[in-house]
Amino acid sequence: MRGSRKLFACAVMRSGLARLTVGSAVCLWLMFVAVTVHAEEKWFSVNDAGGSRFWDVAAGWKPTAALPTEADTVTLNSSLTSPDAPLMITNGVQAIAQKIQIATLDSPSYATDGRIPSLHISGGQLTSTTNNWSDSISVGHHVNGYGLLTLSGGLLSNTCMTVGHEGIGVVTNAGGTVKLEAPGLLIGRNASGRGTYVQEGGAFSGELSVGHMGTGVLVYADGSIASWSHVYVGRYIGSEGLLDVRAPGINVGSGQTLFIGYSGRGILEQRANLSADYLKVGGNPDITSVATIYAGATNTAVHSCNVGGYPVWGQDGIEEIIGDGVLVLRGGVLHISNGSLQERLYVGRYAGSRGRIQGWGRISHPSSGTTNIRLVLGEGVIQADGEGEVRTLDLNEIVSTSNSVPNGATGTNGWYAVNKGRVLFPRTWFNNSSGTQARCMGDWHGNPAPGLVNSVHATFTGITLSANFWRGGVYAPDRDDIPAGLPTDAEPIGIWQLGLYRDLSSWTADQAAPFTTVTLTFRYDQTRVGSSDHLVLYRHTTSGWSRVETAVNSDHCVTTAAPLARLTNADANIGWFALVTRQRGTLVTVR
Repeated sequence: MRGSRKLFACAVMRSGLARLTVGSAVCLWLMFVAVTVHAEEKWFSVNDAGGSRFWDVAAGWKPTAALPTEADTVTLNSSLTSPDAPLMITNGVQAIAQKIQIATLDSPSYATDGRIPSLHISGGQLTSTTNNWSDSISVGHHVNGYGLLTLSGGLLSNTCMTVGHEGIGVVTNAGGTVKLEAPGLLIGRNASGRGTYVQEGGAFSGELSVGHMGTGVLVYADGSIASWSHVYVGRYIGSEGLLDVRAPGINVGSGQTLFIGYSGRGILEQRANLSADYLKVGGNPDITSVATIYAGATNTAVHSCNVGGYPVWGQDGIEEIIGDGVLVLRGGVLHISNGSLQERLYVGRYAGSRGRIQGWGRISHPSSGTTNIRLVLGEGVIQADGEGEVRTLDLNEIVSTSNSVPNGATGTNGWYAVNKGRVLFPRTWFNNSSGTQARCMGDWHGNPAPGLVNSVHATFTGITLSANFWRGGVYAPDRDDIPAGLPTDAEPIGIWQLGLYRDLSSWTADQAAPFTTVTLTFRYDQTRVGSSDHLVLYRHTTSGWSRVETAVNSDHCVTTAAPLARLTNADANIGWFALVTRQRGTLVTVR
């Protein structure tokens, strides 16, 4: 026996490598044994705790009556810790486990048997020690589970928390602190997951993915939310996310993007101020994502806003993501605040995308009169919708328009107004007095003819001022402020009000800029004109509506046959114009 031990010792001493290998193996084996022996899957028994529902009551923990350690997995499934009587973490308690999973059992009858296991944090701290972001802290873990976590104080800290891992999860923070690292908060983690996170107070910091691969809802009503990375609403294909902003206080980190629909469906309901360096709506061409800004709310996209497709950084540089997105203004405001002179509002940016801005409200720089916002309107539509009341979609403070995707004779990209709405074009300006000037409005200003639906081209003569601002808009035909008197058999195709002014924002006769004549070309909506219809253009002067002789070309443009004189003593010194269809050979009465 002694000889055998000596031979073994000599063999080991001959090789440092062997000595290291044996030592390492022993250490690893001891670590494995320690973990195997001490790690437990623990749950809490209210009965064994003598009716208590406090985390720090050791007798309530099973299978061993000891508090969970950093090696344990905690699973909460008891119907005795229901929403009205949850398991509690209170002041001074340091609750820790490797994993905390709420609702890990198959309980499809949770709605009737009350099996909604619940955990409440009023003080102390809850921490998970695992870096496995898929299940470190999960609420609604099982596909048929329903879990609840609430905070009125205390601290929850971890790398990740999933709400609606594969089942239903609800987290409400009414005064605690939630501090997460990457990947942060995943709401609706997997395809079957349905999660809701409600911030009613307290603070949240960390990354955010609302509707990660499943269905997620984030309701923000009070407190603060700070994300130092991108915020995704509808992240992966098949997901659906809703961000409901009801109070100011959400901060998307510097240089970061708020994605409403990355590859899934994203919805933004914004009723309070919100800011991000970049706002991007709609990153999937087969799914429509929608961002709605309500009256009293301002969305500040510091650098740019993309609606319907956007660029992202990929392995090979910038990738062009096509998508379908809608920005709805219901009295809200979109501010684009950076000071550079780059295009920063894109609607349907790339071919194959579809973008839309609709409703009533305003898009501008935070400082009124700043002239650096530029619009790129590609595969998209901008449509004023007054929702039955006389309202305005105001883009007048945008300085220019360009068209990234040629519209062509059959295209429908452009400007529209319905339901008593009107849309005011980005203003077109020129700063010299060479006498004759030609400009497009509602399209690239240098185009020789308008291409976007309802855009207008003008050639002015007799310009005398060094600064001139050509402004106007498209009106829904049912608005109350359109002058009466059009023929009763006239079917309006487009109605415009146009004027040339000497400053940035005035619309009155005392600020009208002088000119001698103007020749106009209107790009009309060809989808509203039948083969048998007869197009007629009318202009309103002080004596009422009068017919204007025109020429119609194959690109669905109508041009005045002769230059028109400036109107004097009129707020719109170019005038009101109505392009209508009338059946040939009909009897006309005038109302």
